[in-house]
Amino acid sequence: MTRRIVAFFALAFFCLASQGLADDRYGTKYGPETVKKPFFVGIGASFALENTEVEKLTQEIRPLGQRVDFDNSWGVNLKAGYKFTGIFAGEVSLDWIDGFSWEGDYVFKGGRNFAEMTADIWTLTAAGRLAPPIGDSWRLRPYLFVGGGIMQATIKADYTRFGQRFGFSNHQTQICLKGGAGADFFLTESISLGFETSYTQGLQNLEEIGYYLFTGNTSFHF
Repeated sequence: MTRRIVAFFALAFFCLASQGLADDRYGTKYGPETVKKPFFVGIGASFALENTEVEKLTQEIRPLGQRVDFDNSWGVNLKAGYKFTGIFAGEVSLDWIDGFSWEGDYVFKGGRNFAEMTADIWTLTAAGRLAPPIGDSWRLRPYLFVGGGIMQATIKADYTRFGQRFGFSNHQTQICLKGGAGADFFLTESISLGFETSYTQGLQNLEEIGYYLFTGNTSFHF
């Protein structure tokens, strides 16, 4: 399954990059010389919809008979990029999630006890971004992007048993993949407002962690 995901993202990135840099399709209308403000930086807020299965990452709590189902959360997005042509750009993005959380009761040898768990996650990814033209409009620019980077996740759990409190922490850093779509609306040539939806998937030891992000942002182009 992991190999299929990697292959899909690699193919998608190759397709985006080849289309974005192909002068024979768009001629010189969207070539590098047409980009007036090639650099951009942005900041945004995200709603994080979890799609996480943590059976391997939470082995310490599994003997308690619990199935962990995290709540959704929110996050912050920072990005910076460079427009190579009028339709293709590269960007680096930092996403921080304010901890997916879970809490619940369980019965152990006739006694009711309490458990809680959080998954703190951040990612640093690089991506290629293709923004195909829609007529001659410069204000609205929809785009597709795909890339990858690193994910760091810390799984923390605390639980009680016979009145005593126990806990554990599992810290992992691995590669991840991220892809999605969005649109920028330019208020001026330098300032844009945008909305973006994306999916992030951890790999290797973090292959059980995945989530959707719905992000509203503002960017400065210079």
